[in-house]
Amino acid sequence: MSDALRFLLEAYTHFQNSNYLEAFVLSWLIIEKDTYARWNRYLEEKNIGNSRKRKLENPSTWTADMIIEQLSLAGRISSGDYQKLISMKAVRNRIVHRGERVSKEQADESLEFAVRIVTEEIVGLDVEHLPRSANSSLDESHSGK
Repeated sequence: MSDALRFLLEAYTHFQNSNYLEAFVLSWLIIEKDTYARWNRYLEEKNIGNSRKRKLENPSTWTADMIIEQLSLAGRISSGDYQKLISMKAVRNRIVHRGERVSKEQADESLEFAVRIVTEEIVGLDVEHLPRSANSSLDESHSGK
């Protein structure tokens, strides 16, 4: 979570400074990490044996593209998110393989997607299991203090 928040802050800062390439790449880091995390959770739910699981988690064999396709087929990502992910992955590939630049709109789309991912992670935090020092300010804000 702390890495995602750091990357998001850096992506937002770069976006505000019109550094769209940097904003896109940092946002894509969050998006790709989330994609692999979804894949890992999916594999865990399937109770796959260790050797097969290691094979299916190997990023040199199972690329982000393949994982996005599989998650889509498994119904783990919506068709709208699938389209956005494929589009952003294509932009990422053009950056890396052809040295292309990123438009403001492309950077904005990736930043918005990354913000949604981080927001969903924060909302999903189990506040009851946070250390008391971190939890105390949350308790006060909910109790009206």
